[in-house]
Amino acid sequence: MELTKAKNFLIWFFILPLFFLGFLVNIRKAQAAEPQTVSGPTIYTPRFYSPDESNIYFENQVITIHINYGQVGLRVTADLTVIDRSMPVNMPVKDNASGTYTLTTPALYPETMVMGPGIAIPFTAVDQAGNMATVNSTYLVDIRTYPLKGGAEFNAPARLSALSGDGQVHLWWTSIPGAYRILVRYQDDQGFWRQVALQPENSDVIIRNLRNGYNYQFMVAGQGSSGTVGEVKIIWAAPVAPQIEQPAVPQEVSSVQSQPPVEENKSQPAIGGAHEEPQEKVAQVPAQETPTEVAKSEEKKPEEQRNWNRLLLAISILIIAAGAAIGGYYGYEWWMARREEPFRDQGPKSKSRW
Repeated sequence: MELTKAKNFLIWFFILPLFFLGFLVNIRKAQAAEPQTVSGPTIYTPRFYSPDESNIYFENQVITIHINYGQVGLRVTADLTVIDRSMPVNMPVKDNASGTYTLTTPALYPETMVMGPGIAIPFTAVDQAGNMATVNSTYLVDIRTYPLKGGAEFNAPARLSALSGDGQVHLWWTSIPGAYRILVRYQDDQGFWRQVALQPENSDVIIRNLRNGYNYQFMVAGQGSSGTVGEVKIIWAAPVAPQIEQPAVPQEVSSVQSQPPVEENKSQPAIGGAHEEPQEKVAQVPAQETPTEVAKSEEKKPEEQRNWNRLLLAISILIIAAGAAIGGYYGYEWWMARREEPFRDQGPKSKSRW
């Protein structure tokens, strides 16, 4: 009887979730069959214009663009990463409450400007009903840096040197008298021009985030307060990855240590002598660390033996637990079968049974 109840419980345990799942699927189908309506007006294609006489912009300048949607109450944003990688993707645009909107960007950052002609800024508008439309600006922007012209107001630095490191290059130069600031320009491995503006008293800079093995061209020049740039000094440098030292071979070092130590001959001169015993003594210095390393490698063997013993113990426990579970299951089944058998009268005892 108890076994029959357990079977019925398991059957209903699996059937009821199937009924509930079918109910949810029918609700989804009913919702999908209902007509979907979108309310609200269509967002019209805007017109773009700018108060600037030219669409050419340089570092530390701002860009102003007017957008005429002819609709009020729109939420308009602009993706400014197309002109400067440090600017936001969804820059809010000012609502003039007259169907027009105005974008005024932050100042362009010299190190992250995306230089090039004919750059279109994407604008996204969302109305009160949730309708959304994205369109590229027809006012194309040109991002440039100040031209590096030779023979201008300042001379190039007298000396320029570079030291390569791991993913970076350290540049040094001599001061440029009268310069308003120092400009360092280089082209990265993706073809984009980068520029760093420094104070005139700076005579060095570390350019980071470079690719090892790529040969970079660095240009250093002085710039005046009016924006004119003087003569340029050029240097090439490629970052290099650090070299990994090879570990010493234990056999070779132990053979050197077996030799008796060489005493230093104080009578020989420090420079120019033909005696070579000091060189042999220097070669023996790493040998003192080798016995310690060999001893450490030998100490690992007991630890590995302990790990194997723990693994065998864990496997034995799992086997015993599995045997106990299987034996308990079949013992329970035998006991339940014995309970369900009818009672049989064995009759009175006789002498033959004893």
